[in-house]
Amino acid sequence: MTPKILSRRLRPNPDERLRRKNALIDEAIDRYVEWREECAAVYDAYSNWTNAPTEETELPFAAYSAALDREQSAATVYGRAVERLERSI
Repeated sequence: MTPKILSRRLRPNPDERLRRKNALIDEAIDRYVEWREECAAVYDAYSNWTNAPTEETELPFAAYSAALDREQSAATVYGRAVERLERSI
C-alpha cells in the first residue's frame, strides 16, 4: 500500500470530523452551563451565609465552602472541555 492510500484510510472522513467537532462543542456548552449553575449556587450560599444570624453562621459557611469547591471543580471540567475543543480546531 502506498503512503498516500494509507494516510487516507487513517484519516476520518469529513462527516466524521464534523460529527466529532459538534460533539465537542455540545460538551463544552454543557460544561459551561454546569459551571454557571455552580456559580449561581455560590452566590446563593454566600447570601445565606452573610444573612445568617451571627450565632448560626457555621452551617451556612460550610455550605458556602462546599459550593465554592463544586464551582471550582465545574470550572476545571469546563476548562478541559474547552481545551479538547481547541485541539480539534
